[in-house]
Amino acid sequence: MEWEKKILRNADMTMQVKDFYAAGRLIKTAVQVNGGYIAGSNEQQLANQVRGDVTIKVPREKFDELLERIQASGDSLIQKEITSEDLTEEFVDTKARIRAKEKVRERYYEFLKKAGTIKDVLAVEADLRELDEEIESATGRTNYISHEAALNTIHLVYFQMIPGKIEPDPAPGYAALVLENFKKGLDFLKQLLLIVVALWPFAVMTVFLVWLYRRQKKAKVVTSVAHTNGN
Repeated sequence: MEWEKKILRNADMTMQVKDFYAAGRLIKTAVQVNGGYIAGSNEQQLANQVRGDVTIKVPREKFDELLERIQASGDSLIQKEITSEDLTEEFVDTKARIRAKEKVRERYYEFLKKAGTIKDVLAVEADLRELDEEIESATGRTNYISHEAALNTIHLVYFQMIPGKIEPDPAPGYAALVLENFKKGLDFLKQLLLIVVALWPFAVMTVFLVWLYRRQKKAKVVTSVAHTNGN
């Protein structure tokens, strides 16, 4: 019926399983048997578990039955939450607005037949385009509500723990620390040598300037002594 309840139901479930791939097959079979389909799925191989994330669409009359079958395929239920949203009032109001706009559109078409000028025709056609867009948008909303109410959603996460887990690297021993610091010392010497090589032109220039300064100073002393002896 057109005016039947439009209730959107959603379930979020997380469960642990003993055999990940066997549980996946059971879940897929349960979905098919209950007339649903898998809208999206994702699998992950983590350090200590293999994990599946599935989004399921199922007819509303099979929603509860499928939830029970899925839960039965798991080893332990971690989390389960069911929510619902009643959109019946919005659906009815939107359908009423659509019908009202359709009646207005019919009157516009009648007026269009009697329009005497191009200006009147263009004005009516502009109003008709606006009405058509509003009716199309409202119709899309009612179709969405009908579809979501007919097919409920189950978001399922299931995982299998993998024995053993990756342990962090042990703290390095004394010998390892000595070796590491020795390597750091060598690296420092290498960097220092590179700096010295990069600065060799400045060192040569400095030596030359010191030599030149001393030579000039020595020349002045010799000149001073010669002048003294001449006197």
